[in-house]
Amino acid sequence: MYLIYVYQTAQADEVGLGRVTGASTAIACHFFLAGRPSATEHPACNLVRDLGRRTLHGKKLQPEHVRMLAAHFAGPDASLPDLMRVAAISVMFAGFLRSNDLAHISLKHDLLTLHDTHMAITLPRSKMDQEGKEQTVQITCMRGVAWPVGLTERLLALGNQCFSFQFCR
Repeated sequence: MYLIYVYQTAQADEVGLGRVTGASTAIACHFFLAGRPSATEHPACNLVRDLGRRTLHGKKLQPEHVRMLAAHFAGPDASLPDLMRVAAISVMFAGFLRSNDLAHISLKHDLLTLHDTHMAITLPRSKMDQEGKEQTVQITCMRGVAWPVGLTERLLALGNQCFSFQFCR
């Protein structure tokens, strides 16, 4: 009964399997410590755990979504955190990158170079890289509110950081 309650509250809070699994694991642990067979092995508990699983239906991100995001959060008065988020989303969208690819860039700032015509991002190793070689992703420099190169330039200017980025302009 308790797991059903946890499942219902998880649904109301729009969270996934974690809350139900955590409660089920805690109950099993208490029974184990008491030297008793776990009540969570009952088929009804398995059913509640299965109900708690979320099926993710990803919505495909379209260029219009990135433009709307940039128009809303990356305006002239954008704060540094907002600009960081929008620039990251725009760069990942345009370069078909994962968030862990951008994490490499934030740790090793020499992996990003800005040129007159494009921005180059060097990926030392990618999750999808089967040969284990570094790859360079180039993103064309176009003007517009949501274009990654312009957002990155604004981010670097707003951040007022003294990184050794290579500016070829």
